[in-house]
Amino acid sequence: MTSFRYLVKLGLALCAGLLAQVASGQGCAPPEVPGIGTAAVTTASAQLLGGVAPAGPHGTGIAQRPFWLAHARAMDGLWQQGAGQRRAEMLAFSRRELAMSARDGESVYYPFGGPDLVHAMALFPDARRYLLIGLEEPGSAPEWGALSEADAAVALAQLRGALRSVLPLGFFLTNDMRQDLKRGRITGVAPLLMATAARLGLAVMQVETIHVARDGSLCLGRGGTAEVSVDGARLLLRDTAGNEREVIYLQADLSDAGLGRAPQPIAFLERHPPSPVLLKAASYLLHQTQFGALRALLLEHASMVLQDDSGLPFGTYDPQRWEARLFGIYRGPISLFGHRDQPLLRAAYQQSGRPLSFGIGYHHQAGNGNLQWMRRRAAAR
Repeated sequence: MTSFRYLVKLGLALCAGLLAQVASGQGCAPPEVPGIGTAAVTTASAQLLGGVAPAGPHGTGIAQRPFWLAHARAMDGLWQQGAGQRRAEMLAFSRRELAMSARDGESVYYPFGGPDLVHAMALFPDARRYLLIGLEEPGSAPEWGALSEADAAVALAQLRGALRSVLPLGFFLTNDMRQDLKRGRITGVAPLLMATAARLGLAVMQVETIHVARDGSLCLGRGGTAEVSVDGARLLLRDTAGNEREVIYLQADLSDAGLGRAPQPIAFLERHPPSPVLLKAASYLLHQTQFGALRALLLEHASMVLQDDSGLPFGTYDPQRWEARLFGIYRGPISLFGHRDQPLLRAAYQQSGRPLSFGIGYHHQAGNGNLQWMRRRAAAR
């Protein structure tokens, strides 16, 4: 009987470490164009992680195994529970309420987003680049050829564990996810992004290990040891219409102290034109004094901000510079963050507020969510 290891190696060749698909030299050379064969294998890997039956010949052996069929059924349930109806409602909301020019939405900056690609793509479906930042390691794809069938089943269960909050709840439980991503089978954020992309019907053309240089440019490979490195993963995606999307995940501490040690995320953002910013389930970090540098940068550099009440304090937006459109209902923060109540935001909602059909962030139940769409006034640009 054909062994599981042989099927993995022959049918998939799932790249011992897909994130090592980069040029061997260090530096800031532009990313290479993925070859057709490499893209097909990478897409198949993402589909297996996401519980999606591979469309091509790669990975079909694994996809017939009972452990993978069980993973696919579990992923179907998680996806339908968390990303089905709510994602459709977010897409409709974006088309209806957040009409943007192609230039406005070319890139989206999502600090504290971690691997939450679902909300970024649902609320900004036409963006070409998504920059996500979190504290979790970028990680790598599993070395499938080195795993027994039992180990592969454990690896996929750990991936589901890491996704179990963002899909049903709409946000990651950071401490739980960090534990799931440290157990040795599925490491870091890259596999979560690959699985999510596959679930969204996107081909994963390329996955690269990257770091950010001091001047904000993206470089292939991990950073050196001479300075505090900001490492990450870059995914090149393609939709069914042939449109390419770029997802960049960076592991970075965005506090004042963290940016003092490693200011590369600010340098990276400043290299690009003003972009939309997404803030959701952000633990009210931007309400704290130790996040003053990032708060000032966003208020200066963002072209617009879509946030729930855990983002920038409503009172920091100067009405002369920012136009506010409020959606949903604001009843105050959840009890864990009860000290972050915002009387100014409450008063604004009493004067105006458009309907919001879906929950989001910590107010994830339908009818309880709130979003503020803050657009920089033309005179303030």
